[in-house]
Amino acid sequence: MSASTCDLAECGVESRVHPCSLCSDLETELFCSAECLHRHKTAQHAHQYFSHVISRMTSLAAKLALEAAAANYKYRLLAAEVLEDTRYLVFAPLEQPRNECKLFPGSQTIADGDKRAATLWETCIACVHHTARPLVWLAEDFDVSICELSILGPKPAVPIQAWLMWSVSAPSVEVRNSDTHRVICIAPGALPLEDIANDPASIILDPSHHQYGFASHHSATTSYIQANTKSSAKIEALQLGDSIDFMMNITQNPEAIVIARAFAHGHLLAGMRIENTVFDMIKNEGGRRWLLEMADDDYTLVENRIVQAVAAGLGKLRTNLDEVIFHSESADDLQARMNSLYAESECEGWQAMGASYERYLRRS
Repeated sequence: MSASTCDLAECGVESRVHPCSLCSDLETELFCSAECLHRHKTAQHAHQYFSHVISRMTSLAAKLALEAAAANYKYRLLAAEVLEDTRYLVFAPLEQPRNECKLFPGSQTIADGDKRAATLWETCIACVHHTARPLVWLAEDFDVSICELSILGPKPAVPIQAWLMWSVSAPSVEVRNSDTHRVICIAPGALPLEDIANDPASIILDPSHHQYGFASHHSATTSYIQANTKSSAKIEALQLGDSIDFMMNITQNPEAIVIARAFAHGHLLAGMRIENTVFDMIKNEGGRRWLLEMADDDYTLVENRIVQAVAAGLGKLRTNLDEVIFHSESADDLQARMNSLYAESECEGWQAMGASYERYLRRS
């Protein structure tokens, strides 16, 4: 049995009711609080504990990213099919609010895997943006290092061949897929930026993995690179938050078309709504350690409730965004309406996760 680290003033045999799930002797290895249990697991089961909490964090993050991408989906998927290991997609631009049209007109014949791939197509930077600050906040009690990786030369398991149909009468235009992909890398310990992905215990979170047909959102870094990148791939470690800067730059770029700026605003606002909802639900239920320490079956139920609440909030946001995108009278009017949505989103969760993110940047 590993040594107990219960050392708070109120510790006593009668008060020790928190078992360590990683110890072999569950009846005698008890702790007085989540705080003591956390210190024990950090000291005695560092590798297992890291794997456990990161698995939960990345599971939640990947599901949140999918909901955010769905809420900001800017196409209609007309057709989809996988032939000879290639996924063929035919899109049409969204020209009216989504509640006035079907995003998947052929939903009876389009498989769920094709819908997910289409929803996440070309959204990797936005997905990393949606997960970056919640991950930092969830991991704040742990000694971890997090960065973004830009991959020039991903190797899709199921490549996408996409066409965009601008109108019924016009021929569809083949859309060239980006050859750059963005993911998050997490490693235990406080590491320099350039060492995070080289740590043997590091893992990759790929929140937009469905677009490439990758089996999982979560992989060991070495395994991910070997399986999912070309031999000639160039991989660059970027400071966490580069994706946020990327999205903000689009909203501020006067040369970007109005619709592109609008959807960039949408992704930034979706990130804020995610942060508020996740923070409120976890805080009201018992805090971050409560989420990470509960039994697996209980966690699955709680994670589903969080994702459902986020999806509901993002659905309302999309209604508001459609009103802005399709009914603004000018670029200035659009910006004024967006500013109003930002003001509504500057709540406690967004502020708390922003503060956590700033603390992480100062540390790194």
